Amino acid sequence: MKLITILFLASTLLAQAALNVTVGDISDKRTTGKFFQGLDVELKISGPEMANCKGVRVVLKKAKDDSGKAIPEKESMFNDGRFSEPQKAFGGFNNGKKKEFDEYQLKLELENPDRSAKSLTVDATVELLVPSQDPNSILTVEVAKVADQPLAHDGLKATGATITFKAPTADRAAYTISDPKGKIGSIEFCSPDGEPLKTNGRMSSNFPGSKSININLRDKAPAGMVAKIYLITDKSIVSAPIKLSGVALP
Repeated sequence: MKLITILFLASTLLAQAALNVTVGDISDKRTTGKFFQGLDVELKISGPEMANCKGVRVVLKKAKDDSGKAIPEKESMFNDGRFSEPQKAFGGFNNGKKKEFDEYQLKLELENPDRSAKSLTVDATVELLVPSQDPNSILTVEVAKVADQPLAHDGLKATGATITFKAPTADRAAYTISDPKGKIGSIEFCSPDGEPLKTNGRMSSNFPGSKSININLRDKAPAGMVAKIYLITDKSIVSAPIKLSGVALP
């Protein structure tokens, strides 16, 4: 792991809460071909505000290597700039002591630096989706009651998004979504009392203008299972700037 750690204050709504950011593994694939090339920088983040975070993304402002070459973000179907579900980092222990907060990881995907470059500088923003900061950003529906037809919900109309939930099965929850304005931050399946259900992973299939999501549930889907739709609003987003300098390249 790269020994670069940054403490910063989350702006606006969580002004008193500090996040810890660490640069993890770096995958450097400086090739001249069109495929399997690029630079992947793993960021590990932790802090008390992550307990209520339902989505995370990194927004790149500027990156350059020590030769002065500007490095743009890599474009791909998997890197669409939208929020992704927070993924816990492997491990969780430091020098034999349990860390104070769970650590999460996300990836910054960049194009190739110069072939002679030895280090990297990054100016970016980490954005957290924290729906609890804005109760109006949370839509809750009982899946079985709205299944197999486009969701009709007053709170969804203004987003321009279309969501269709599939009828739940014993071990699966699924839906299709079209979100051209990028207003849906995340969708989470929960028990009737609002407790998030544990999962064993998900699969997604992209179609023109829409996406299909299938989620494998760890336990049997409870009767009355609900879906919580987290909208992106000004109040539900917490952003924090990060500046990384002297990040050593492999």
